[in-house]
Amino acid sequence: MSLKDILGVTEHNNITRAMRMLESNTCILFRKRSSEEDYIDIQSEEGEGCRAPVGRYGGRNVVVLEASKLGTCLELDTVAHELLHVIGLHHEHVRDDRDNYIKVHWENIEKGHSHQASATTFSGNLLHSFESQFSKVVSDQAISHGVEYDYLSIMHYAKDASAKPGTISLETLDSAYQDLIGKQKEPSKGDYMKVCKIYNCKECMGEPMLPQSITPSECRDRLWQCPNFVSKADDCYHYSVVENCCATCSRVNRS
Repeated sequence: MSLKDILGVTEHNNITRAMRMLESNTCILFRKRSSEEDYIDIQSEEGEGCRAPVGRYGGRNVVVLEASKLGTCLELDTVAHELLHVIGLHHEHVRDDRDNYIKVHWENIEKGHSHQASATTFSGNLLHSFESQFSKVVSDQAISHGVEYDYLSIMHYAKDASAKPGTISLETLDSAYQDLIGKQKEPSKGDYMKVCKIYNCKECMGEPMLPQSITPSECRDRLWQCPNFVSKADDCYHYSVVENCCATCSRVNRS
C-alpha cells in the first residue's frame, strides 16, 4: 500500500480507521509498501472522484479518493467502501439474485449512468461513474459468496443513486429497508463475512470460521480431484472448496 497526495490529518485518520476496522473483523492486513510489485496506490486527484478496481490485479492498483472543492471521498464510510472494492467486493445491488430483493427503476436513471458513465457526479459521498452501476454481475458465487442479500451492506447504493431529481433508482421489495439502503456508515456483518470467505480467514469478526453448512441433498463433490487436495478439515474453510467438494469435506470433518 502507498499513499499519494492525501492531504490533512482527518483524511489520513479516516483511511487508517477504515483499514483498522477491516483488519479487526477479517484476516486482511494493510502494510506500508516497501518494494512489493503488487500494491494499492491511494491517491487524491481533483475531478477524479471515488473509484477502485474490484479485486486484486497484478502490479499497481490505484484507488482514487478525491478531497477537493468539488467534494470529498475521504469520509470513513466511503473509504471503507472503496477499500472493500479493491479487496474483492462488488456492489450489493448488482448481485444475480437482486430481483428477489430490489427493483431497479431504469426509467429514472440519469442518461449516461445506467452503464458506462462518462460524467462524474457526487451523490452524498459516493461518486457514480467509471463502471456499470446497475447491471447484474451474473456469476452468483463471485458476488454473494454464499451470504444472503444484505440491504445493510456498505456496498449497497441508496434509493436515489444516479436518479433524476425527485425520483428513485432502487426500490426495496421489503419496504422497511427503503430508506436504509446506501446509508450505512460501516461494513455490515455480511460484508465482513464475504471478505473472510474470499480470503479463507480462520477467524471472522472475532469468531472461528467453521466449514460451511450445506444440506445433505446438496452435498456432493463436483470435481473429481477433491480427494487429492482435501485431506483435513482446515482445507474446507474456504467457501469455494466446500461448494465444490462437499462430500469430501463432510468426510474429513467426521474423521
